[in-house]
Amino acid sequence: MKIVLFSILCFLYTTVEAQVTKPKPRPAPTTPIAKGKVPKLTADIGGMATGVYSAGAIKILIDSNLVVKDENGKRYPISRCTFLYKRKMSYKDEESGETKVTWEYLGRELRDNEQLDSFWRTTIKEDLKKGEALIFEKIMADSKKGYMIPVKGFILTVQ
Repeated sequence: MKIVLFSILCFLYTTVEAQVTKPKPRPAPTTPIAKGKVPKLTADIGGMATGVYSAGAIKILIDSNLVVKDENGKRYPISRCTFLYKRKMSYKDEESGETKVTWEYLGRELRDNEQLDSFWRTTIKEDLKKGEALIFEKIMADSKKGYMIPVKGFILTVQ
């Protein structure tokens, strides 16, 4: 009898426990995005933005800092930016024996006004070929007023 009573109590407890709604976890706070009137910002590297440039010019530009500024020339610190190096890779197709070209994307997340390090700059200078591209995207500038300002990315393509 005690076993039956104990089993019934356990069953009721688990039924009641399962019906109790548990609070949902709160989402992690996000960095506020600017609302309303904000300055129009542009990004560039070495004074150059989206365009087609010679390999020599890009090899020189890559040593410059990524800069975000408004229409009055005021600079803003970069909170984050995604850098991608789109480069050509050739390989020999084992089935056909032909040499084929494919694209490889190498990426790096830059945070808190960080610039490309010497390893990346050296790699790009040594490997840069016609048709390849340096892509700066998902740029967020710090307004210094408690919110982030999205900035349009740009692409430097090798001529």
